[in-house]
Amino acid sequence: MRVAFLVAALLLSVLLARPAWSAASDAPATVGPFVTFCQTNFADCRAKITEIQLIALTRDLQNGTRLSCSVPRGIDPEAGAHAVVDWLGQHSESAGLATADGVTAAIRALWNCQEVATGVTSGGVPDKTDRFVAFCKEARNYVRCANKAVEVSSAALLQELVYGNSKHCHSPPGTTTEATYAKVIAWLELHPETYASKTEDGIAAAIDATFPCK
Repeated sequence: MRVAFLVAALLLSVLLARPAWSAASDAPATVGPFVTFCQTNFADCRAKITEIQLIALTRDLQNGTRLSCSVPRGIDPEAGAHAVVDWLGQHSESAGLATADGVTAAIRALWNCQEVATGVTSGGVPDKTDRFVAFCKEARNYVRCANKAVEVSSAALLQELVYGNSKHCHSPPGTTTEATYAKVIAWLELHPETYASKTEDGIAAAIDATFPCK
């Protein structure tokens, strides 16, 4: 169980926090220098904030608890990271904390573990399938759309690896982001009956249909 859990956690960390992930470990270890670092290295700063949340999530899953707060679904990750850094900068008393502790405190103070309804998902794409399909037709939105498709697939894989089963299927190992996204969006365009559903549910339905569970 532990090996499967770690594999799943590593997979999610690579796929969901891909921007500047490798540089996240270079972020300062305490809040004061971290806030300064974020002013000129925001991509790495955001990656570190994502890493901290993923570590907390994997710890919760391993322990069978749900104690950690994350930037809520409905908050764009970039906007969420800016909010965390701004909060830390405004609270000088946090300057000596470990970066992970400071980020955790900021998230809890800002959102108190609540979800926020903003019309978008945690990946910054529309939260309804019909608007997701329309949004993804613009080339400039490809990265967000493709990452969202992979995020849903990876969540199903994590569920399977950790608990031995999953409600939904996932793309096979070795499937590229581009291939996963292409299959998902092509299927959704042919199935308008899914358009009233949440984006994650629409994507999951597309993955179930195009990459049947084995």
